Amino acid sequence: MNVDNYPQSDQLARFARAVQILAGHVVTGLAPSELAKSLNTSAANTTRLLAQMQQLGWAEETRTSGRWRLGPALVQIAGAHATAIARAESEISEIHQRYSRQS
Repeated sequence: MNVDNYPQSDQLARFARAVQILAGHVVTGLAPSELAKSLNTSAANTTRLLAQMQQLGWAEETRTSGRWRLGPALVQIAGAHATAIARAESEISEIHQRYSRQS
């Protein structure tokens, strides 16, 4: 697939950048104004983005009202990825051991 054939979506790029930014603020979260500044976008766009991310489980408000962090859905995806990698490593290790045994 040639990615040059597909123009980049500003909304998708903003979403991905928001995930990266929020990843560094797991405990305390970020205020929407802080996220807006980091994304170089308006408060309205950021509020809308956070609402959409919340609906998907990708962001949640912290216990300190008005601050946001990554939500459980993203963490669950990361956990599933880590589990899949560990399984693959175990399988590769098993194959390696079988084929490297000397008779």
